[in-house]
Amino acid sequence: MNFLDLIQKVKAQGADTLAAPTFPFTPPGGTSPPANGTKNHTILLQADSASLNVGDTVKVRIYISSTAENISSFSVNIAFDPEFVRVIDADETAAGVQIDYIDTTFRTQTNTVNNSTGIINIRAEATTASALTRTVAEIEFLALKSGTTEIEIITGNSNIVNTNGVDLLEEANAISLNISTTTEEPYPTQPPTTPSIPNTGIQDHPSLIIGAASGILLIIVGLYLNKIGSAKNHKKQRIDGDFS
Repeated sequence: MNFLDLIQKVKAQGADTLAAPTFPFTPPGGTSPPANGTKNHTILLQADSASLNVGDTVKVRIYISSTAENISSFSVNIAFDPEFVRVIDADETAAGVQIDYIDTTFRTQTNTVNNSTGIINIRAEATTASALTRTVAEIEFLALKSGTTEIEIITGNSNIVNTNGVDLLEEANAISLNISTTTEEPYPTQPPTTPSIPNTGIQDHPSLIIGAASGILLIIVGLYLNKIGSAKNHKKQRIDGDFS
């Protein structure tokens, strides 16, 4: 082999190395497991925050680890209390409610949420079996009611299955959320006002009021007496007319 052939062979090997994909794929979320994971084959939940207020949202990540063992599929069954939290739909264009599935190596076969019963189901399969140690999905919860509530992986309905069809799942967890009620400042209100009588100055001088009332009374009496006098004159004229 001459020198030029050797160079071409080295270049070809380098190109193959660069073109080869790296597995397993690491999606957003990284490979760091939750702190409470102690086993090799786990399905764990981890929340961005354990405390929130009514009306707030919180993201809960689903982390799966098969360590270095290749697996062909996994299933995750999660229970939550719909009285306290509700799952926000990650894909409003699709029918039903789904969570945000972010893994690309394992293809989802099932992604359903029932906000009435409080159940989440995910199942995914790999075209080619591979190890899995990463976050595969995120759930966004909306807090509905104050109190402490639990989100739990149901181990009897969850699994990590290897290429021989054996369930490897050793550990699953539950997390608690503490939901508080916010206390808002009441809007300031204006004190009720009592309408006041315009100040004309009359009420400050009782003698003026008495004088005015007396004058009005005299006018009324005068009009009345005048009316009586007119009536008498009219009657007298009619009697005189009858005798003439």
